[in-house]
Amino acid sequence: MRWGTEIAALLAAAACLGGCSINPLTGRPDVVLTSKAKESEIGRREAAKVEASIGLVADAERTAYVEAIGQRLAAQVPDSGFTFSFHVVNMAQPNAFALPGGPIYVSRGLLPLANSEDELANVLGHEVAHVLGRDAASRVTLAAPLSIATGIGAVATSIVSPALGGVVAGIGGATQGLLFAPYSRSQENAADRYGMELAAKCGWQPAAMSSFLHTLENQQKLAGEDERRVSFFASHPSTPDRVKSTAARAGQIALSPGQPIEPDRRGFLRRLSGMIVDQDPQEGIFVDNRLLHTGLGFALEFPAGWKTGNRPQAIAAADPAGNAVSVLQLAGDGDDPLAVARTMAPSYGLPDNKLRSIEINGLRAVAATGRSPEVVAELTWIAHRGAVYLITCAAPPQHEKEFRSAFIQIPHSFHALTASERAAIRVRRLRIVAARAGETIAALCKRSDCAWTPQETAMANALEVDEA
Repeated sequence: MRWGTEIAALLAAAACLGGCSINPLTGRPDVVLTSKAKESEIGRREAAKVEASIGLVADAERTAYVEAIGQRLAAQVPDSGFTFSFHVVNMAQPNAFALPGGPIYVSRGLLPLANSEDELANVLGHEVAHVLGRDAASRVTLAAPLSIATGIGAVATSIVSPALGGVVAGIGGATQGLLFAPYSRSQENAADRYGMELAAKCGWQPAAMSSFLHTLENQQKLAGEDERRVSFFASHPSTPDRVKSTAARAGQIALSPGQPIEPDRRGFLRRLSGMIVDQDPQEGIFVDNRLLHTGLGFALEFPAGWKTGNRPQAIAAADPAGNAVSVLQLAGDGDDPLAVARTMAPSYGLPDNKLRSIEINGLRAVAATGRSPEVVAELTWIAHRGAVYLITCAAPPQHEKEFRSAFIQIPHSFHALTASERAAIRVRRLRIVAARAGETIAALCKRSDCAWTPQETAMANALEVDEA
């Protein structure tokens, strides 16, 4: 045992001779096999992928608020060699994540679950800690280049047959739907501690970390256990005692003088008022099995009962048994679908004479059928408003007859969004409503015509459903 300890110490010392630094979270030497400059380069590259695959919220005021909280935290960090930036991603699920080198993100789905500026500051401090601890860089070093979770792979690979999964994953370069690799429990505990200390240095209550984790746990229980959901606890392990341990730790952290950006909870809630909750029609919204996309001005219908997913780079649906899938993606610019189809056909092994020019609901289109021993794919290129879209419908050969009509109906349902469809879209937004003295949550929901259930409303307000 003593020899092992001495060897480990010698290895650590040798690593430090090569230029390692002391990890501020652990007090031990870093063993990340990459430089901080390389980490920052990786972070910039992956940040571009986040913007392309998940998208940022186009809300300058709310983004500036998150950035202001984050930069106040970053100002308390000793010279780390990293440049921190803070963003809100257009993800409806509650999540927060950090990239190597300093880019930090919270989802728009996480913000409505925060009940104070203190809670949001602790979450951002936690992610700052992961950057300083070089935890994200460790995952890149040990595993592979970072893959951004987009959710589309959950639809396009996890719920189809293994034979189809590989086919769909390669369609047009659609991004992988891999969840973030989870942090270890020790990394998570260290990030909790350091993030709370960082928040306290700025005058925010460290106990808010515990209260927010409790809300997230309640949200997860309410949402149900679905391992395909991209949630905070997919990458940040939830342990039974984590809420208690952070609460106990908060009592040991000294609170420095400091004024929050918003002086009270009412001011914080005003910052959230009007936020879109759930689906954003500018990015496409599902109404039953129909996709209505106000941003791009089209509609598309999938068979009833199919599971659906929507991300900026692709829209996908799969039958419940996972034996067929349909994916829509941008294929090119312009109004000539044949020209775009000809450039893509060789990658599918399709000669020019297999491309058929057709018309779909007044739009120029091209269709083709591709076959291999593993899969039959119906490909349809459609031109609409200066862009050409590709709809791919695929199934194993043994299921071709079963889905033949669906593979015709799906692309032929594509059409320009009508005025009546646009008018029928209802957007869910967060509203701030004052409760009356002694009013139950159920009564409040009824009086305010709330789209949330009483259970959801209680969870978002960090209350029990039977509380007044």
